[in-house]
Amino acid sequence: MMAAARSASPSATSESVRFYVLAGPVKGWAYSSTDDEFQTWRYSDPERHPDADLTYKYVVALPGVDTDLPVTILFTRTSTPAARQLNTILKKAAQSGPTQEVPLELTGTKKARDKYKWVVFGVRRADVPEKERQEDIEKFKHLIDLAQGAAATQPPGDAPEPNDRPEI
Repeated sequence: MMAAARSASPSATSESVRFYVLAGPVKGWAYSSTDDEFQTWRYSDPERHPDADLTYKYVVALPGVDTDLPVTILFTRTSTPAARQLNTILKKAAQSGPTQEVPLELTGTKKARDKYKWVVFGVRRADVPEKERQEDIEKFKHLIDLAQGAAATQPPGDAPEPNDRPEI
């Protein structure tokens, strides 16, 4: 149920979707075993699997897809550069206003090698007319409160520790 549009860039062959970051980033770790069991750990967890990969988690709104529920994006491995790019965009945007109101574009490029298939994500600021941006924000305004309220009421074991939030 992913409504994707072709990227406006003539050289890009990836699909894209507009999104807004409601909360994050939160650093952590993830590992997928050979039986495809996916496990995650807090960034500070000394019990994580030794081969776990660094992750960046964000809670986002997808106004063109669903405005009733927020979505979690977990960047890891080949998409770590996208997370770092997103962190840079958010840090710059925070100087001029709420980062939840910055329209972004998530792209995905399909990759394959041997029997393996994956998607490499990319992130950039979306070029959205002001009226459309305001309409998007109005659609998911309740999700901002929901995401911030959920972060404030998490059980102590689930709440991010101070070093789980990277400097952006």
